[in-house]
Amino acid sequence: MGPRDADVKDADAKKSENKFKTMEMERSCTDTLCCTLFLAFIGSLVALTAYAVSAGNPYAMITPFDSAANRCGMPKQGPAKD
Repeated sequence: MGPRDADVKDADAKKSENKFKTMEMERSCTDTLCCTLFLAFIGSLVALTAYAVSAGNPYAMITPFDSAANRCGMPKQGPAKD
């Protein structure tokens, strides 16, 4: 019996000693309140964004202005009032 055979035999002995044991627990959802609050928060953000876009003027935020306060790329409007 050579040194390699002794190593293989030793590894097999250790392998049989260290059996993987699974955790057997009854699991349940514990964060339903947090999940519900998070989903309500996301829903309110979507609703607020939809209201802001429909009631406001989103182009006032994304359109740049020149030095005379005219919106660039838009027809002549005079000073911006938004």
